[in-house]
Amino acid sequence: ITKNVEANHSSVAEKETSGAAEAATAAATETNVDADSRVQNDRHRRARKERRDRKTERRAAARKDDKEQTEAVVDASKKERHRAMRDLQPEPRKPNPRPLPGEVPNKDGKPKRMRRDLRDRRLKKSKRDSYHSSSWSSWSGNEDTCIVHMTNLTPRQEFSDIFVMTHSDKLYPPLFEYGKPAYDDLAALAQDGDTDQLVWYYDGPYGDDHVYWVTTERGPIRAGESISFGIDASGSYDRLTLATSFIFSNDGFVAINGEEIYDGATFWLWGIDAGVEANTQLCWTVQAGLNQFPTQSECYSDRIVSNLNDNSILGEGFVHVHSGIHDLQGQSDAKDFLAFSCDDFNANSFSEYFFEIGFDDDMLLRYDDDREFLDYLRDNDDLQRYPIVDLALDSRDFFTFCE
Repeated sequence: ITKNVEANHSSVAEKETSGAAEAATAAATETNVDADSRVQNDRHRRARKERRDRKTERRAAARKDDKEQTEAVVDASKKERHRAMRDLQPEPRKPNPRPLPGEVPNKDGKPKRMRRDLRDRRLKKSKRDSYHSSSWSSWSGNEDTCIVHMTNLTPRQEFSDIFVMTHSDKLYPPLFEYGKPAYDDLAALAQDGDTDQLVWYYDGPYGDDHVYWVTTERGPIRAGESISFGIDASGSYDRLTLATSFIFSNDGFVAINGEEIYDGATFWLWGIDAGVEANTQLCWTVQAGLNQFPTQSECYSDRIVSNLNDNSILGEGFVHVHSGIHDLQGQSDAKDFLAFSCDDFNANSFSEYFFEIGFDDDMLLRYDDDREFLDYLRDNDDLQRYPIVDLALDSRDFFTFCE
């Protein structure tokens, strides 16, 4: 019995030992499998990383090539644009002369004005004769000489020469009408401070019979300064028209447009925009000359462009209240003022840029192709009133537009 028990114990011990050995072998096998799996997984991860790195390198190389090609295209288009701009004359503003005598309707809608004989001008006097009553003793009308006091209330603007006229309430056409294009003679005053064309029209051979007295008061009137001058009025010729421009603006002016003359009348005049030139207000686009700029300004030191008075950038196309004078220190400020650049929005197409600046036309913004976008602009008259649209239509593609 003892031997059998010992044999059984030995058999059990052998089985336990054999089971432990098998467990150890299985554990070793699992350890080897896990190690192999980790090695294989690491190998796969390295392979995937290498593939990603190669793909990233290829994409970077492709982007670099595209960028170099794009820069080459932009440089080529920029050089081409510069060459074209040297030969291209600025687009002139569409002429808008005041109507000739036969074109001005009366109350019945029929032409009434006739070309007047300059030898018979009893009702028209020059400033030279305005204070010599003896020269008009033969006329029986009652004449009043009024004194006008004019003060420049702007902080830094100067007024140009002043166009002054007295007339009746039947004067046509008036100096200007809000919402309508400015006549050429008013544009000359607003852009260049030139009163000669207005004087020629109202005091010349085509002058209106309802005009009594025309003159020019010489400027400039500096900020805070006042001047006084006389005007002649008589009977029904009791209306005053007066206009002068801002010399540090593109086409800004102030005006009295046919207001009634009476003792003690006071007029507070706001700025008016003739709408014939864009309000860039740069050294080379305002009417001021070099010596009129403050000595500490950038325009005073830039003797090359300060006397140019370039009027080639067209304005809104109608007379309206002026939006204000923007104080620009130099070309860097002007670049930000004129328009947002494509880099400001990181825009890559016309549709992205126009969306960022506020356009909400769904039909317009769906065109990602430059040609389709520009074709839509050409076919849409409502959008062509915006200067930025004109700039896009003048551009060959988006890169040219951004430049």
